[in-house]
Formats: sequence, structure tokens, C-alpha cells
Amino acid sequence: MKKLFTIAQAFLLLVVFSSAYSFTAGASNTDPLKKIIKEISKANIYEYATMYQKGTELPEQMRRYMALKQLASPEKLISIIKKDKNGVVRLYAYMALVSSLKSIPADILHQMNNDQTLVQTNHENIAGQQTVATIASTLLF
Repeated sequence: MKKLFTIAQAFLLLVVFSSAYSFTAGASNTDPLKKIIKEISKANIYEYATMYQKGTELPEQMRRYMALKQLASPEKLISIIKKDKNGVVRLYAYMALVSSLKSIPADILHQMNNDQTLVQTNHENIAGQQTVATIASTLLF
């Protein structure tokens, strides 16, 4: 009888730990900010346009940027800029930060103005490549 109880305990522990793992894994998959960042990174292209005609759809990356801007606090944007490995993600986070703060921290300005990561760009259906620093310098207004 003692062995049966030990096996039952082991089974119960296994169920509890697997449920806890499933719960925490599911919770991280539902974080909308992480999802947006992952989608921006996966597309890995910096899309922008100077003008949109009425009735014209925004590029998908611009929609993701707008979601990022809405979901992330300035502190979170700074963290993304400092830590994310993807240059396109850093650019969109920087763009959101510039539009939400009147004064950009000096260390962020320095990082972005010296970032030589090449990113794919799409400007009004014209593909190209530019450095993060080149694009970041155009975002200050």
C-alpha cells in the first residue's frame, strides 16, 4: 500500500507541475506587446510612407508600430531600444518614444545615432537598405 501512495503522490506532483507550466507558457503567449514585437521582428522590414491617400491601407508594419506605441510605456520603449537584438524593432520603439516624449534621454540618442545595423526598408513601394542611425536621425522633429 505504501508504494501505491508514493506513485499517486508522484503522479499528483507531475500533474500540478505540468499544469503550472502550461499556465505560465500560455500567459506569455497572450501578452499583446510581446506578440507585436515578435511580429515586427519576424517581418524584419522598416516600412514607412510620407503620405497616405484616403482609402489606402497602412502597411502592416505601420499598424504594428501603432499598436506598439499604444501598448508600451516610455520606460518599456527605452528597455526595448536598449535590449532588443532586432534593428527594426529598435527603430519602431524609438519612433514611438520620439512621438511620446518631449526630451529623449541622452544615452538613447547616442545609441540610436551610432547604431550601424543595416535594415531592409520599404518607402512607398521602393525597397532599400539603410542603417538604424540614418533612419533614427530623420525621426527627430
